[in-house]
This record gives sequence, structure tokens and C-alpha cells, in this order.
Amino acid sequence: MTQPPAGQPPRGPHPPRGHRGPAAFGPPQGGHGYGPPQRGFGPPPGGPGTPPRGFGPPPGPPQGPPQGPPQGPPLGPQPPAPPQGERLQPKKGPRGKAIAIVVAMLVVLGLGGFAAWKLVGPGAGDSAAAAADGGDGGDAAAGAPSSCSLVSGEDLNAVLGDGGWTALDTGAAVGRVYDSRLLAGVPKSCWVTDSLNEKLSRVARYDGGDAAARFAEEKRKAQSGAFLGKDVSAGDEAFCTTPDESSSAAGALVRRGGTLIYVGTTAAGADADAGCALAVQLVEKVR
Repeated sequence: MTQPPAGQPPRGPHPPRGHRGPAAFGPPQGGHGYGPPQRGFGPPPGGPGTPPRGFGPPPGPPQGPPQGPPQGPPLGPQPPAPPQGERLQPKKGPRGKAIAIVVAMLVVLGLGGFAAWKLVGPGAGDSAAAAADGGDGGDAAAGAPSSCSLVSGEDLNAVLGDGGWTALDTGAAVGRVYDSRLLAGVPKSCWVTDSLNEKLSRVARYDGGDAAARFAEEKRKAQSGAFLGKDVSAGDEAFCTTPDESSSAAGALVRRGGTLIYVGTTAAGADADAGCALAVQLVEKVR
């Protein structure tokens, strides 16, 4: 037989020599063979409507860059930037405003207390003390605080003792430590204190046609307040007052015609009788 040229495949349905055998003929290896597929014809696995493999998006989460806020400049109007070199000051919230109000109130109260201490304390001024020691205050320097218009410094020293007294007109002012239990709020009133601010007195005067009725009213007030003392012989009528929970002073209220005069003092300490005696003596000096 004539051999085909070298390099060319043999013609015909026969396989080349050396490869003949049982596997050289018949269906392909693997058991699939020819004919219908092993699973037969019909819908694909997974049920109707299931797309065949190889089509559609791959299983699993979608691939791509992570989602996030859009990049770029913010939209809408923006607050103006602070000038170069200037720090942005934080705004005060409700808590900051409340703290500012409390601080302001404390400052006002402190200034008011300091002013009251300067008025009646030992540092009220040498000019005020000199005016009280010099009588009615007419010789005091111009612009100096006036002394008490109801009693002179000499009379204070004569009755209460030489204690470096400072006496000032206070008008209708009411001070608990200066025994305002009787004749409270009358326009003629003085506060008196010694140089150590330990012995305190108050002198008050009331003038009016109802002085007798006012005297009886003040006496009932002292009785209901449990600081009514004994009756004493002074003026037209008079009675003493004793220390109580609201005041440590003892005193005397005296009516002379249409005038009422009250003196309360702590110069005698806790001795109510001695305090009343000093008060009656000072009432006689009140003009």
C-alpha cells in the first residue's frame, strides 16, 4: 500500500495506526454519549423562571466602590469665616446665661452690703464722729455726713458713756439690729453705734395729733410680741421694752403731748431694767 505523505493526517474514517482499540470508536468517553441530555428535556433546575447558569448578575453582594456621603463642597449658605488671626468665640447657651445672671446678683448684693457697712460700721468716717461729738453737727466740714438731728454727741456720751459714738440720721430705714420693733418706719430716726460696733442704739420720734392713740397701739404691739416691760414715770405716760428673740435691746417709749419718742439700746447688755433706765435718760435729751 502506498503510505500518505509525512505530516498529513490520514484520510478516511479510520484512526491512525497505533490508536486503534475499543475506545477509538463509539461515543465520547465520560458517559455522555450522543442523544438527549442525561436529565432529559424540561425546565432548568431550580424551578420555572430560573435563568440558566451563566446569565444574570453573579451571586453575592454587588461589587463596586463603598457607598458614602457625596464628596465635594457642602451645599447651602455657610457662616462667614472669622478674620485672619481671630479666634471663633463659642456662643453662650442657657446654662452660661444663668451663671452670668447669678454672678451679677451676687455682685449687686455684695456692693449693697458693703455700702450699708460703710454707713453704720466703725468706718463710717471721722467727719461723722466729729460732728456727733461736736453737738448738732453745725461745725462739721462741708460735705461730711450729718449727725443725728435728734440727739447730740455730748448727750450720747453723758448718758451712754464715752464710747466714740457715731450717730447718723437714717429716716424711715428699718434695721433689725437697731430695734425697730416700735415706731417702725417713722421719718425721724437715728442709728447710734460705738467705735467697736458692739453697742447699738436707735432713737425715733413721731409727731401727730393721734400720738395718744398711737401710744396705746404701740403698747398693745409690745404686749402681743412678748417684749412689754413695766410702766415708768416719764412724760405723760411711758413703758419699758425688754429683749426678745427679734432684738437684744431694751428701751422705753415716752409720750409728751403730741410727741412720741422711743429709744432702744444694747448699751446695758442683757439687763432689761438698766437698759430701760438708760433709754429714759436719753429720751429726756431728745429734741
